[in-house]
Amino acid sequence: MRDEINDMQEQEVQEKRKFRLKRRHVIALSICLIIGCLTITNLALIKSSRERMQDYANLIEGLKNLGDRALKKGNYILAYRYYARILELSERTAKSPETDKIVKEVKQRVTTDKVLVNASKGLVYTGGTWVPREEFLRIYRELRDLKSEIRTLLRQAVLASMEGRQKDSVKYYEEALKKIDKYPDYLRDDFNRDEIEKAYEKALVYMHKEEAEISFGKGSYALAAYHFEKALKGAYKVNIDEGLRTNLLEMTITALTKKASEEAKQNQYEEAQNSIDEIDRLIKAYTNPESADRAKFVGLLISAWKNLLNEMIESLEKKAQSMISLGDYERALQILRLTLDNIQDSEYSNHPEIRKISEQLLKRMMFIQAARIESIKNFAHELALQGQYDEAKKILTDDALKLCNEPPLKGTEYALELRQSIAKEIEFVTSRKQKDFRDRKALIASVEEKIRKASVLENRGSWTEAILLYDDALEDLKESRFSEIPEIKKVITDLEARKDLTLKNFTIATVKALYKQAYENLKSSNLPDAMDACSSILRLTATNPWNNETLKSYREKATRLKEFLSTIDLIFSRAVHKEAEKFFSRMYGPKVAISIDNVSVEFVKPEGSQKESCLPLEIGGLTAAYVSLSDRTGFFPLTCTVNLTECNDGSQIEYRGVRCREHRVKSAYYGPEPISFGTEITGKEEK
Repeated sequence: MRDEINDMQEQEVQEKRKFRLKRRHVIALSICLIIGCLTITNLALIKSSRERMQDYANLIEGLKNLGDRALKKGNYILAYRYYARILELSERTAKSPETDKIVKEVKQRVTTDKVLVNASKGLVYTGGTWVPREEFLRIYRELRDLKSEIRTLLRQAVLASMEGRQKDSVKYYEEALKKIDKYPDYLRDDFNRDEIEKAYEKALVYMHKEEAEISFGKGSYALAAYHFEKALKGAYKVNIDEGLRTNLLEMTITALTKKASEEAKQNQYEEAQNSIDEIDRLIKAYTNPESADRAKFVGLLISAWKNLLNEMIESLEKKAQSMISLGDYERALQILRLTLDNIQDSEYSNHPEIRKISEQLLKRMMFIQAARIESIKNFAHELALQGQYDEAKKILTDDALKLCNEPPLKGTEYALELRQSIAKEIEFVTSRKQKDFRDRKALIASVEEKIRKASVLENRGSWTEAILLYDDALEDLKESRFSEIPEIKKVITDLEARKDLTLKNFTIATVKALYKQAYENLKSSNLPDAMDACSSILRLTATNPWNNETLKSYREKATRLKEFLSTIDLIFSRAVHKEAEKFFSRMYGPKVAISIDNVSVEFVKPEGSQKESCLPLEIGGLTAAYVSLSDRTGFFPLTCTVNLTECNDGSQIEYRGVRCREHRVKSAYYGPEPISFGTEITGKEEK
């Protein structure tokens, strides 16, 4: 039992051992399995990680390549986005040496490159500048409309050209080019500006040709030549058909030929010569030396040149025959010299017709030179007759002889004859000068003698006779043939000044004498003569060309004195007239009509009286005015027909507002009876 139990226990122990062994085996196997699984998993993870790292590296490199290509093409915003994605991935993904290098390079580029910095701010590079995205979108929309307009204009230009409306075609091309030039950087890829400009220049050629033909038909050759030449230059520039170019050249030369002919007929010789020079330039520029076209065009040139020269010669003959002024001769010679120089410098100078014209020009120049010399001689002769001998001799030697030594006259027999005639004229001038010198000397001596006599008369006070002698001397000078000579002009000027001084002194002396005479007449109660003397003073001093202060002073004195006399005459004539009317009214009563005319007023100061005097007439406030005048003058210039009283501080009586003492004076006469105007003054009357 025990054995069984032992066996059972041993068996149980063995089973437990087996169980533990199995469990260990299971555990070991499990561990091994786990380790194996982990190993396998780790290996798989390592492989997957390596694959992911490789994919990341490929992605980074791909993004960089895309960014580089976009940057190279100018797509800066797209390039920046690729670079920004690289930087974003670098922050979330494990790094490796290969990717680190790329990320570092991109990061440096993004932070330092101005292009990428601007792109990072949302700016768009367009038209050579950085603009905000909104501005870019606006330009984009404007460009879209602009492109449509340009295409429409180009279609219209082509259609107008096909229909022969060259002006419209040019206008459309110009508008299209202006619109292209508005955004040249944006439209460069959409429109070939060079081709459009070439089409525009072709349209210009046809337009100028059309305008030239219209102007030519109207006879406007200058305008036609202008348009033909424009068309010709444009045709060669854009290399239009050779036949058209040749036709344009011929039409241009034809128009210039007609233009030169018109200018020559209008005496516009320099302009005509310029037109011919332009023909020569066109021939040389657009034809080959050996071509038939050049020979034909040279023939047109020679014909135009010949017409010009013939017109010039004809015009110059008319000028020479009419003997016009020196300036016209010089102009004619200048034109001929210019034309002759152009002919001789031209490669066509040996052409028979041109050489013949050159010889004619030389002869005409000699004729004009001779005519001008003759004109100079005549002018010098006139100067000599006027006494301008030095000027006459100067132009004969400096101008006339100089022309004899100028080509083509120089060295010819004709020049020798002209020099001999000039020498004779110089001899005439010299002899005339010597004779005039003697006559002028005698004239000056005669004038000096008259001046001496006039001076003596002046010193004696014979002013009038002195002035007459001065006038006589001046007349001799002015009527002589030497009057225009500077020396005689100076003598005349000095003599006129001397005469003027004498006249001034004479005027001053006369005015002084007249004033003295007026004063004496006042003192002697001669009012009319005093008034006449004052009027004479005012008449003599009315102008006063010398602005002399003495004359001004005497004029003022005479004016005051004349006013004084006029005032006295007016006041007291009326006062006496009034007193007379009163007297006769009392004498004859109211039934008698009283008519009193031409009342003369005369005041007489009592003899021996040294006292102040008063006028006792009924003339109101004017009495005081007269008393004031009397006080200032100290005398009574008039003889009175009324009672004159003397004012006295003692024994005074009141008479019409003036305190006076009675004094006897002469009475007046009116008609056959003596009368007295002082009705309240008693005094003895005298007839």
